[in-house]
Formats: sequence, structure tokens, C-alpha cells
Amino acid sequence: MDGAHQIVIVWIAAVVFFAIVVTRMVTKKRVPTQQRIDDWARKAGVCVVSAQRRYFFKGPFFFYRHAVVYRIRVRDGNEAMRDGWLRIGFSLFGDDFEDIRWEERA
Repeated sequence: MDGAHQIVIVWIAAVVFFAIVVTRMVTKKRVPTQQRIDDWARKAGVCVVSAQRRYFFKGPFFFYRHAVVYRIRVRDGNEAMRDGWLRIGFSLFGDDFEDIRWEERA
């Protein structure tokens, strides 16, 4: 196989890959963020008292661009209040995810 054929194969592979990525982005059903927060809280066994979306000051998730960050306050099973930062991420090739960073108690 000569160099011209290899270039054509690489271009075809790139176009197919790009088409897959674009299709995934367009057709992926996004679950509304509030529903994602509620689902996370149910799995974590907590009750969300407040959730404020943060656009600029994102706490420990400051450098994450492709995620929605919330400052949250929850009530756990022992009726104790906890504050933290909840990051809701969106992935092209895998499942979407949630990541929590709890604040240390004084």
C-alpha cells in the first residue's frame, strides 16, 4: 500500500470518528440537572436542603470546564447538616457522573 492510500484510510477513519462523536453529542438524552441532583441525593441517602449553581466560584472544581457545579447543603440520616460541592459532569463516551467534595467540619 502506498502513501496515498494510507492518507485516504486515515482521512476516512477521522471522518467516521468525527461522525460518531457528533452523533453521540446530538442524540444523547440529557437528564435535567435538578433530576440528577435528586437522583444523586437518593443514592447518597441525604435530603437536599439547598443547591445553588455556581458559575464562577466553583470551590474545589474551579478548573473543571465541562461540568455543572453546585454549592449544596444536605441533611443526612442522622439529621446532621453537611455542606459541600457537587459536580455534575457530562461525558461523550461513557455515563454521566456526579462527584461530591464535602467541607470539613469545624
